[in-house]
Amino acid sequence: MVDLPSVLLAFTSTLAVTIYLVLVRRLSGLVSGLVASGLVTRRFVERTLSRQLALVEGRLRVSARYKTAWAIVCCMVGVGFYWWTWENGRLFADLAGGPNSTASFETVRRTWWASYETYPLLAAAWVVMGAVGVYFATKQAYIYTQLAQFAWQSRSLWRFQYVPRSRDDDFGWKPVGDVIGIVYVGFLNFTFSVTALLYLLRGNSQAYWNPVIAAFASVGTLTNATVVIALLWVMIRNHRATILGRRKQTSRALRRMEEGVRVRGRNTSRHVHATAQGVLLSEAPRWYPLKGWLKPVFSLLPAAIALSRLVLELRR
Repeated sequence: MVDLPSVLLAFTSTLAVTIYLVLVRRLSGLVSGLVASGLVTRRFVERTLSRQLALVEGRLRVSARYKTAWAIVCCMVGVGFYWWTWENGRLFADLAGGPNSTASFETVRRTWWASYETYPLLAAAWVVMGAVGVYFATKQAYIYTQLAQFAWQSRSLWRFQYVPRSRDDDFGWKPVGDVIGIVYVGFLNFTFSVTALLYLLRGNSQAYWNPVIAAFASVGTLTNATVVIALLWVMIRNHRATILGRRKQTSRALRRMEEGVRVRGRNTSRHVHATAQGVLLSEAPRWYPLKGWLKPVFSLLPAAIALSRLVLELRR
């Protein structure tokens, strides 16, 4: 008899810590990475974004008192998860009712690896595991809200520069892509952890808390999906606007140069350079980073999996 939901919960809780640390590190180097890639200028950051960045950094610096208080709350939530699983969860009934099981419900529960009656230290580890997962998942959610607020408040301030593919295969957007990548991994991790929790906390078909758990899972899943889609959209929209604006600028410059060539009767190196730049711009994908239709479809697969799991849990 294998307790796969608890194993999955332990894995996702541990991974949540790593995802949070990587997310913080990538966000801390996001602006400097954009400056280094050439997508924004240091002068622009210092003169235009410094105030907004300072406000975000101040909101993200939570005092030790609040961190401790929230850790205590998460420990209480972990205890609640454990007791809920112990008293009402379907885990022990399913293990006892397995095709190769001859043990009763009480025997399975008493011999469970995290039974507080038989293995109190492992039971404490189960509680800590759940508390750690909740703690870092909520910290990620807090970062997401601050990131969304910063993006909204500074949406009209950003002035992106065109970075040709000859300088950077990602057109200067790699730091943003790195943040989107770790948010996407966090989305997948949340989906699997919620699936495990839905199973562990699920009662009988008439239990009143099933809709509450499903609502919590739905809100979390939609929030994570919204963050991923919003970051992708910001990246696509601004890259597209940068490409289109630079194309118009280059086209106007070429027209002026061609008129000058007709008047003076000679070509110039500036005309050749502008023509080459126009060719590069014409080859730049306006819908980067979505290449083809498969990538956006696969990007929504985690949301589809999570929502399908919710529907199945609600129908049981």
